[in-house]
Amino acid sequence: MRVSFVLFFLFIIGSNHSALAARRGNVPPPPTAVHEAPPVVAATTVPAPRPEETLDGAFYAYDDMGKSPSSDLLNVKFRTSNPLRFDQMTAPFVKVKYVKLRESGKVIEEEVPLSATKDAFATFDLKKVSPTTVYRIDSIEVFDRKPCPEGESCPAKLIKKVGADIYLATDGPTKELQNRRRALYRALKEAVAWRNPSNVDWERRRQYGANGPDWCWTFYEYCTKPYSNVSVDVMGSFSARGSSYYTGEILRKTAGHSPVFGNLLKGFTDQNKSSNHVAMIIDVDPVTGKMWTVHGNRNGQVQIVDDDNVNTYKNFGHLSETMMR
Repeated sequence: MRVSFVLFFLFIIGSNHSALAARRGNVPPPPTAVHEAPPVVAATTVPAPRPEETLDGAFYAYDDMGKSPSSDLLNVKFRTSNPLRFDQMTAPFVKVKYVKLRESGKVIEEEVPLSATKDAFATFDLKKVSPTTVYRIDSIEVFDRKPCPEGESCPAKLIKKVGADIYLATDGPTKELQNRRRALYRALKEAVAWRNPSNVDWERRRQYGANGPDWCWTFYEYCTKPYSNVSVDVMGSFSARGSSYYTGEILRKTAGHSPVFGNLLKGFTDQNKSSNHVAMIIDVDPVTGKMWTVHGNRNGQVQIVDDDNVNTYKNFGHLSETMMR
């Protein structure tokens, strides 16, 4: 009996001592379940490309741009791969850099309003131009100018850069000059289309009248036939009308401000190249002799050559008023 009482007394004292020690922090509390937090993963975001770093491809409507005679302005009509949202813009405009090919070192800059057409294209007019002249547009930047509180300066916002590198021309008052431009635009339209690999097929060549491996002649006829009397015997069409010249005459005509765009080139002076190959002239710089041309059947395609030279060809045919329809 006495032993039991002693043991009970010692148990009570030990329990109280443990509780007191736990309260004083001398004894760690009993372990509790530990739930590990999931590892924190840093968020990875890919920043959207800034407009100035994005070059949006564009389709240029050569058929519409060449419909009406135009000697005092260049109409540009295009549609971008990612359509412009005119409903989200207040006062859209474009900054354009372009070059007059006859003075190929001269860069022209112009800022003009941009508007939408009913068929979902964008359009603008360039007015720092001369009659019967070819230009190359190198840069188009689309901006929007939001309303600005009075007295404040609010910079315009760059919306996107548009793929350019296209050639356009003004014409003049005569049928010859207007048809020259139409023929050139018909050729340029095809050259731009061939930049898209999906258009590279034999069926597209057939529309030029090609039925074999040599179709540079038929391509030139395809481009000029709606507007002139050029026949399958392309060079013969010029010779019969006294419009066949040696290429040295090109520089003389260009320097005299006679338009040469749309004219025919024939035969390379290099003996390793075809003496029968033909191309269409886009324009010539009479000072440097540099020439821009568009070729059918160049590497099996329609291509623009922007570093051609007059002296690499033997003859050319000059489109004249008597050859026009």
